[in-house]
Amino acid sequence: MVNSDPNCIFCQIVAKKKPEEILYEDDRVICFLDRFRQSSVGGHALVIPREHYENIWSLPNDLCAPLMQVTHLIAKASKEAIPCSGIRLWIANGKSAGQEIFHLHVHVFPCTSVMDRIKYVFPSLTGKQAVADSDLSTMAEPIRQKIMEISKIENRPIAQ
Repeated sequence: MVNSDPNCIFCQIVAKKKPEEILYEDDRVICFLDRFRQSSVGGHALVIPREHYENIWSLPNDLCAPLMQVTHLIAKASKEAIPCSGIRLWIANGKSAGQEIFHLHVHVFPCTSVMDRIKYVFPSLTGKQAVADSDLSTMAEPIRQKIMEISKIENRPIAQ
């Protein structure tokens, strides 16, 4: 990888040095489930560029569209796979905006109620307990299935 930070947890996930539940990956973008912050219905995913870019301002223009196309795909698949009534998309840029991991990432957060929004905006109110690997795997499978279905219907390239 051209642009990588060995101390960045997301770069470690991209390099397969830290295992996570991958929903989608191609040559420029990868998406995986967030292990720590989940809504009442689960499925909170993070879409990131494979290369290390700290925030939206450092992201090259030619990566903006692929990042958003994958975000769109994950949001659609999540809405169909998870019993939710809405999807919250969020990017925090900089510490004052709430960014905690300084590798650009888009949150795709399924919601069923205002409580999910509160959990999302104020995670310290509910704590950051890690989701068990088996639970993440159970959450991931229906989303992956929908990603495959949508990709075939829309003639999108099917990565992983």
